[in-house]
This record gives sequence, C-alpha cells and structure tokens, in this order.
Amino acid sequence: MSKPIQHALENLTIAEHQHYENLLIFPILSKLDAKQEYVMLAEALQQNWIEITEISESGSVPELFLRNYSERFVLILDGEELVGAKQNRVLNTTLLIPPAAKMEIPVSCTEQGRWSYGGPRRNYRPNSFNEFSLNPGERTSEEAQEEVQEAQREHQFRASEHMMFARGKSGKMRNVHQSLKKGMGHRSNQSTVWADIQNVQMCMDVESETSAMADVYEGKKQHLQDYTNSFRLVAGQQGVLVAINGQLAGIEYLSRSENFSKVFTKIVESYSFDALARGSHDDHEQFSKESAEAWLKTMLKAKLESYPSRGVGLDYRLESEEVVGAGLIEKEEVINLSAFPQPANQGHDEDPNSSRIQRKRERQRRALQATEHRSNQESSLHSRSSGLDSRRHEERIVENLRRCRRTEKS
Repeated sequence: MSKPIQHALENLTIAEHQHYENLLIFPILSKLDAKQEYVMLAEALQQNWIEITEISESGSVPELFLRNYSERFVLILDGEELVGAKQNRVLNTTLLIPPAAKMEIPVSCTEQGRWSYGGPRRNYRPNSFNEFSLNPGERTSEEAQEEVQEAQREHQFRASEHMMFARGKSGKMRNVHQSLKKGMGHRSNQSTVWADIQNVQMCMDVESETSAMADVYEGKKQHLQDYTNSFRLVAGQQGVLVAINGQLAGIEYLSRSENFSKVFTKIVESYSFDALARGSHDDHEQFSKESAEAWLKTMLKAKLESYPSRGVGLDYRLESEEVVGAGLIEKEEVINLSAFPQPANQGHDEDPNSSRIQRKRERQRRALQATEHRSNQESSLHSRSSGLDSRRHEERIVENLRRCRRTEKS
C-alpha cells in the first residue's frame, strides 16, 4: 500500500449516516490538513480560466483538447460530464491540470447518437474565430461577429450538472485499469459505456434521440431531486461512503472540504441514480458504521499500481477481489480517491435490475414480432387484393374486345 494512501485512509473519520429510501450515506472527514490548492471544473469553465474543445475539426471520440489560460491548478474528476461540441463526454480519470497547460485529455462518449456541432453551419473557417466573412448587404459587422461568437460557443464544452452514475463509473474504472496494464493509456471500453447507458435508459423508461446519458438524468429529474434534497453537508466534510439497498456502493474523497462542497450534489446524485435504478428495498440498517469502517480496512489490503497522469501527480490504481479504485497523488498528498466494490461483491440487488432489463427487452422483442406479423398480413391481403383487381381488369379488356368484334361483323 502506498504510504500517502495508507496515511490518508488511516486518518479518515466516518460520521453518523444520513439516508433516504434505499440510499445511505456516511459523511467522511479527515484529520489531515490540505496542502495543494485547486479549483474545480465547473468554476474554471464558467470563469473562462480553461477551454475544452475537440482535438481538431474532425474530432476524436476518446480525446479532447484542454487549454488552461490561468495561473491556477484545476481539478477534473473521473466521471465528470462535459456537454456540447460534437457529442457529450465523461472524463476517464481524475486530472490535476497545472497552470498554463495545453494537453489532450482521455474521455468516453455519453451520447452515442450525435456527432455534429449544434445548430446550422456558420460562414467561418474552422478554428479561426477571430476572423469572419461579411457578405455586403446581408449582415452588419455586429451580426457577423455575433455569429462567430455563437459558433465559438458551439465548439467549446460546458460543464454538465451531472456525473456518470456510480455503477457506470465503476465499470469504466475497471476497463481503464486494464487498458493501463496493457500500456494503452487511459482508454475505456466505449461499447460497454454505451451499453451501460442503454441499460439504464431501458430500466428507467426514458427515451433519448441521441442516447444521451444527460437525457436520462433530465427524465428522472424530480425523483433524483427527492434523493439529493434529503442529504446535507456536515462541517468539514471531504467525502462520502455510500450503501444502496444495504450493500456497499462506493467511496469518494477529496483533499479539501471547500472543494468537495462544490461537487457534493453531483456525487450524491450519481449514487441516487443507481439507487433509483435498482429499486427500493429500504434495508439500509443492514449496513452499519462498523461495516463502513471495515471496508476502509479492506481498501488498505488492495494491490496498488502507479501510472503517469496526463496532468501533474501520479495516478494510483487499487485492485483486489473486493475492491477497484483510483487515487491521484501530488507531492505525497492524496488529492482524490474513488473506490467501488467488485461486481461479485455488490450484493443481491444485481440480479433484479438485470432481470428487469431482460424482461423489458423480451417485451420489446415480442412487440416487434407482433408488429412485423401484422405488417406481413396486411401486405399479403394487399397482394391478394391487387391480384384480384388485376384479373378483373383483364377480363373487362377481353370482354370489350369481343364486343368490338361483334360490332364489326354486324
């Protein structure tokens, strides 16, 4: 076990739990003083301290380009969603971006059905927003400049209000770890990410024209707010340890409480999403504070591997039969730590959700077969009707010819 991670885990304190329906959350506090300062993604984008775009006009699904124009460090969390440009994405790993940095960042797509910039195409040259062409008599310079600015906004990503749902993030984390082991960098299994999103769409009965994860969140907005409004930050809180239906769901930790407060609702919502998808058993009492403390000790036993980060610091990966996790360490300080139970240890609530999706797929398959059957019957009836009409038409032609011949003879 890495000394910084061991030191961080041993200095965590678990406060009294809060719960709503089938979601139970233990606030996490730390006895350690934070050293590294940083701002969070949403603030950095809102203040125009950073800019995130496609890597080129043609784009690349697993990579985006980031520029930090400021003198601040910026923290972007694994699973945070970026919306806009050609399609929505989520981060594949936590990154601490240094001042004045320019870099490509690893992402996964969360909007399978779109690969285009929003709105109509503009009269500008790609990646040249400081110049614009003006057709005399058609637009004023102010109108043309406004179009250029709008086009520029379409090419830039915005911070989403959401993070990837916890179960999807944990699966992506496992795939990224396997990619790192193979020397392929922070790559996810994109097909698995899309399948996870499609599964929750079906489970929650939410449709999306572009198969966007954000649309599922929007479709269940009120239900998710019922969850998130039921949880409150405690003074000095730096993380959460979460259980769903009485089973461990994951842990999230940040080194600074003031920064954690800015992503608290996002993180709670990502677990609320899973709680809503799995269905309520309301057996939260099965997971006690002692169980939470025991799981921190389980994390201490996990095997650790370190990899270079795209930003500053080292990317540590935790893995054992019980846990999968990731931590970002800069100058011997744990900046961020996320961990989840391995699928075999996620408890009895795995099968009901899978069977619910399978049942819905079976209903859709039967409905499709019934529709095809009706279509075939209608085609057959139309064909027979058309054949009958054709024969009658031929008979009328023959009868008319006979009448003409009889007339000629007479």
